[in-house]
Amino acid sequence: MSLRDLVPIAEPVDLSCNIVIHLGRGERFGWCFRWDHDGAWELDGAQPSFESALAALTTGIERRDASVLRFLGLESE
Repeated sequence: MSLRDLVPIAEPVDLSCNIVIHLGRGERFGWCFRWDHDGAWELDGAQPSFESALAALTTGIERRDASVLRFLGLESE
């Protein structure tokens, strides 16, 4: 997967992360990923659509998932 095929669609305020959508050809077209561009440049949280990416984020918040809270800049309790 090429970085040129990844388009940012959401970015938490004042953080170095994005949710990106893959718009390149192939079986991962439309997949969404979390990407911390100050980190290891690795994609995380692969989801097959924007709807499922949003659901994963909201579920992660409800469950106080450390990786989701860190991505959103929220501290876990």
